Amino acid sequence: MTLPGPPSDPWNRLAEAAGSIFATKEWAECWWNHYGGPSTPVIVADSDQNPTYVLPLYLSKGPLRRLRFIGHGPADQLGAVCGAQAIPEASEKLKTILAGQGLAHDVFLAQDVLEAEGWDARLDGTVVRHVASPIVRLETDDWDAFLAQKSKNFREQTRRRERKLEKAFSARFRLSDRSSLDADLTALFRLHSERWNEGAPFASGLEKAFHEEFACAALRQGWLRLWMLELDGRPVAALYGFRFAGVEYFHQSGRDPKFEEHSVGSVLLTHSIRTALQDGMREYRLLRGDESYKSRFADADRDVHTVAVARTLRGKVAIAAAPLRGRR
Repeated sequence: MTLPGPPSDPWNRLAEAAGSIFATKEWAECWWNHYGGPSTPVIVADSDQNPTYVLPLYLSKGPLRRLRFIGHGPADQLGAVCGAQAIPEASEKLKTILAGQGLAHDVFLAQDVLEAEGWDARLDGTVVRHVASPIVRLETDDWDAFLAQKSKNFREQTRRRERKLEKAFSARFRLSDRSSLDADLTALFRLHSERWNEGAPFASGLEKAFHEEFACAALRQGWLRLWMLELDGRPVAALYGFRFAGVEYFHQSGRDPKFEEHSVGSVLLTHSIRTALQDGMREYRLLRGDESYKSRFADADRDVHTVAVARTLRGKVAIAAAPLRGRR
């Protein structure tokens, strides 16, 4: 489905200004194809041909009528599609929409918006969830200089793991392309399931179908970074990510548990970060979650939270009953 609102080019220019691949029109449309269902899209922009902001919203049906940003769930960050300078204008427009009579909703949920943008204060909302989102700042394109900023133990482990792997196997790192994408996605989902067991959401159901479509769209746009690690010609680890607006993203992964002693997941992640650094990316985003392996690499954060704004008594009750998960 083609969503209403600005065409892809002006929409995606704002996504670049926002610095988020999850703000692209391709992400929104792929999401809508798989998750939109009977809901109603509500795309608000100050101009279709030359917008300064886009608010990609939708209104869900059901006992609790929720107004939300399109893309939640698979997306690690949402919000207004615009640069930082347009956030005050976009948030004022959104606040006007929430207070008006045009959209019959019980509650607005701004899921996984950047904490630093202050949406709770801008919308007079309630924070109902906080999630860590660590990043690696890439302030040099020299790998040795990057490692020199880390601990001695980190440097030794990083180098030792790669040497051990290359000594035991014929190791190959490669990126997916048009000729290999289908087979590589199959391997990614299989390796993810082997690591997290059958039924893992990323490798099954709607989320799997969503990423099968978005990976193709991302490849066409030059955004896809699907890394494969092969040992003796066999794929043993996969890293599914993106490159957008000077930033690299690590979105999901999988690995063969039989190669756990060789730390194939860590070696592949290290290779991905090193390549991003050498290619001149300014940041590597490890995305939502405070898993311990992320803390080994991360040196900053772009934490997100979910903000709720009640419109009706039913909405107020829902917010009061919401568990406050992951808040510091």
